[in-house]
Amino acid sequence: MTMAGGGGLNRSSSRGQLPPQELLDDLCSRFLLNVPKEELESFERILFLLEQAHWFYEDNSVEHNPNLKSLSFKDFTSLMFKSCTALRPYIAHLDDIYKDFNNYKFRVPVSGAIILDDTYERCLLVKGWKAGASWSFPRGKRNKDEEDHTCAVRE
Repeated sequence: MTMAGGGGLNRSSSRGQLPPQELLDDLCSRFLLNVPKEELESFERILFLLEQAHWFYEDNSVEHNPNLKSLSFKDFTSLMFKSCTALRPYIAHLDDIYKDFNNYKFRVPVSGAIILDDTYERCLLVKGWKAGASWSFPRGKRNKDEEDHTCAVRE
């Protein structure tokens, strides 16, 4: 994300190398294999976990290793389904899983905040780093059983 007035992130998905298998294995272990069993009971929950893994990859791996390729969430998900043993049996259904997840995401409530300076003259806006992203107030999807105010503070 970019703050208003900031330089922003300059990521290119057209260059760089795909993440090595060792990194994909680490992401699978960190975000999928070591979570409570109930987190793996639906593809919606699994893709939310993959979304966290994707942001971790972009914010940590790509940011600190310019040789790595920045990936769309769809491309990242495809790579993870191909490389993670637990997901591999479902690769043939990935297009439907991904489409269902995107439909589901639009129904998940979000919470956020309007953050003003001490003079009430300026506010914080954020902008995604993808081309065509728009400016908005900081907000994010609520986690399972999370209260509005807890989500707003987290975001």
